[in-house]
Amino acid sequence: MLSKRHPLVLGGRLSLYVADLKGERLVLRGACELPYGALRDAGIDIRIAARAERDELAMAFVGRGLGFAIAPRSLASGEVVPVSVADLGLSRQIGLTWKRPEMEAAAEALADILSEIRR
Repeated sequence: MLSKRHPLVLGGRLSLYVADLKGERLVLRGACELPYGALRDAGIDIRIAARAERDELAMAFVGRGLGFAIAPRSLASGEVVPVSVADLGLSRQIGLTWKRPEMEAAAEALADILSEIRR
């Protein structure tokens, strides 16, 4: 995620490579250190601009230009633009279990929502 006023976004870049993030500042979300580690492992020296326990606060920091964040597209808002990083290679798996048959309809509805968010 980048501020809609970030030079890369203003230049029309909505797909980046890890190397494009060199020298940029990172806004860490919650206790999620995975993006920081992945960037470091890719040889990019990233400065941490802020840590935010809540996603809303992290996106506010990004929207105000404090730095970029690695976050789901669903967190994009008016001030924050989703930008893909083609060679970052991060993924997240979510498991879902339920007690049949009492929760089956609710679990299927949740799975549908999660599947839609994934896109």
